[in-house]
Amino acid sequence: MTLDELCLELAARGIDVHRATVGRFLYQLGLSNKKKPEGKRAAQTEGRQGA
Repeated sequence: MTLDELCLELAARGIDVHRATVGRFLYQLGLSNKKKPEGKRAAQTEGRQGA
């Protein structure tokens, strides 16, 4: 679920809030917006060296 989807859901329930406010609130709760599960980093392409 995205921040925009959360804002739309809240708006449907009568709560008008900016997406940045929702993001800060989730951050304070310890929730992150990582797209991949923890420890599941994208595979490094062959031949490319990390910095």
